[in-house]
Amino acid sequence: MTRLSRRRFHSLHTVEHVLTHDCSLEQRLNECHRTRRIRIQNLLAEERRIREELSSIHQRKISLEEALERNKDQRLDEVIAIERSECQSLCKAMQQYLPRELRDMVYEHVVGPAGWHNNHHTVTVQAPNNRSIPEKFMLARTYTDVASIMSSDTLGNETRQELAEFWYKTSTFDFGTSLHLIKPFLKADATDTGRPALDLVRQLEITVDCDDVSKPEKTKTLIGALGGFALLARPARLRITLHDTVAVTFYNTERMRLLFQEFIRLLPSLPGWIIEFVVEIVGNYQRYVHPNTADTPQGLVPGYVTTLLIRGNAEFSPSQWLGAYKQVRENLAVP
Repeated sequence: MTRLSRRRFHSLHTVEHVLTHDCSLEQRLNECHRTRRIRIQNLLAEERRIREELSSIHQRKISLEEALERNKDQRLDEVIAIERSECQSLCKAMQQYLPRELRDMVYEHVVGPAGWHNNHHTVTVQAPNNRSIPEKFMLARTYTDVASIMSSDTLGNETRQELAEFWYKTSTFDFGTSLHLIKPFLKADATDTGRPALDLVRQLEITVDCDDVSKPEKTKTLIGALGGFALLARPARLRITLHDTVAVTFYNTERMRLLFQEFIRLLPSLPGWIIEFVVEIVGNYQRYVHPNTADTPQGLVPGYVTTLLIRGNAEFSPSQWLGAYKQVRENLAVP
């Protein structure tokens, strides 16, 4: 074999080796891809199985939760039935053996004492969202909580009525600035009592704009609205918040005297009533900056708002109210 022939043979052998090697590599790659595709298909099948199992677990969870709720409702119904029966027996025995004074002590435990309602909790008397009827009113949500207790099939009619009466006598009804609702509320039947509210209510609150007290066009309306208090069958407690539309007002003795004088003439005759004025006063900020400036009102921390509760009664004259104001102010004086 010549040298040229040997070279050609070697070249052909090399090409054949390369082609054989490339074919083998392609086969291996194809096999690898096929294996991976099979693996992916298996994983997808596993995923479907897991999802189906999760869905089954979720449906089972929902079914168990619904069964649990039904169980709780049934158990609650049984407890309520037992308590209703026991409560009815208790209320019947209470009506039979306890005098009204002791029954009222039980009712006080349920709704709270009058002092608590006076200082910490009021029932708002407000106009409904639909104000097409000016004299229509509604009580705030707190009453619905009491109403849920006063169920006739739980307490019995007598106990239910007495509890409702006690609630009306104990609660403080706050009209805010909706003074036009005073008469409609007092004339309306007190829920669950069969009696008008004016026979029961003992504590009331209102808010009056100080600017309205001295405006002739406002005073006529105020006199008509406040005249509703005279409808009450017995003396009550009335808390009056004097509200100022001015952001900062420096109350001095003369201003307070005029406010008391103007407002008292708007009230009807209310013999035996307890009257409370609530006034927010602002210490003179200038006194804080310039110590030589007269402090108005004297003694209070300058630059701070202080709420004063001034107690008296319906028989107080303007000078007596002014004296009570001064006394409260002195009690808060800064040394």
